[in-house]
Amino acid sequence: MISSGEEVTPIDLVESILEEGVQYFNVQYQGAEEAKGIYSNGDASFLGKSEGIILSSGYAEDYVGPNDQTSLTGNFLLPGDSSLSTMGNVPTFDAATLSFSFIPESDSIKIKYVLGSEEYPDIYGNSYGNL
Repeated sequence: MISSGEEVTPIDLVESILEEGVQYFNVQYQGAEEAKGIYSNGDASFLGKSEGIILSSGYAEDYVGPNDQTSLTGNFLLPGDSSLSTMGNVPTFDAATLSFSFIPESDSIKIKYVLGSEEYPDIYGNSYGNL
């Protein structure tokens, strides 16, 4: 199940990934409303996580597989990630970013994340990262 769009706030995203014992503040999201989402009850064999958040350059609801369409994408006409401009001057588009500050109650934290790509195999002809 995926919830996305305006019904999902940036605070909802942060609360979905933080566990108890972590204070958070200064939550900011930049990107299209349709590019952020929260998924649950997923298949744990799919990217190794059965629940989490989605930040996409396309529609978050397209996260549900299988990836059996080429060039499935969204085009929000928004800017990309300017920090990537130093990496070969390849332009990016429709960046979705979530940032926040946090203070854990303990002396350490553990962060797990998975990156995936629906478009990678279409562009590079490889199934690596194929959603």
